[in-house]
Amino acid sequence: MQRQQPLNTLILFLYLMGMLLSFNSFSADATKPADAPNTDALNQATFLGAKILDQDLNSIRKLLWNHGGFIQAKSTVRQKNIDKFFPWSNLRENYYIECRYTPEGKLSSLYQLYRPSSLLFNNQRDGVTTDQVARVLQAQFKIPPKVKTKSWGGTGTYRAYYWENDKIKITVDRQGSERLGNVFVLYQIKPIQTFLAYQ
Repeated sequence: MQRQQPLNTLILFLYLMGMLLSFNSFSADATKPADAPNTDALNQATFLGAKILDQDLNSIRKLLWNHGGFIQAKSTVRQKNIDKFFPWSNLRENYYIECRYTPEGKLSSLYQLYRPSSLLFNNQRDGVTTDQVARVLQAQFKIPPKVKTKSWGGTGTYRAYYWENDKIKITVDRQGSERLGNVFVLYQIKPIQTFLAYQ
């Protein structure tokens, strides 16, 4: 009888340890679901084939110069914190591409503003939509975006799209957050500075 008590205590101890381990395992799984999207794919986002997270002022200028079909705004040629390029042959569906840099010269944001209509997305001169642009990015990242329905001033609704991880945030939206604004794509490299906010 005296031997049974230590045996019961040992069995109870092992049972409690098993419960504790299974609870910790459950808690870990609850914080990161098995079907959670792998946002590491966003780190591979590219612009004209170059990985956005690896770019700086010199590499962006060299990329566009070698690619051809861009005119740099004269006001930004001597600038160290901003570049603005106007496409005249390549990426003609864009009004302009604007890049901003940190004080160290690293790329902090890249902004592509689309023209109202483009042959890139369809064979008609219909207006470019956020849905069309988002589908192109969705095919690249394979990650479902966050979607927000927006409207302003009675002009009807449209959808804005967002992808984000701990290194980069990608936004597809319209200027002024209204349905008649031109579509843009904004790549923001974290930490995002307050002066990089776009409307």
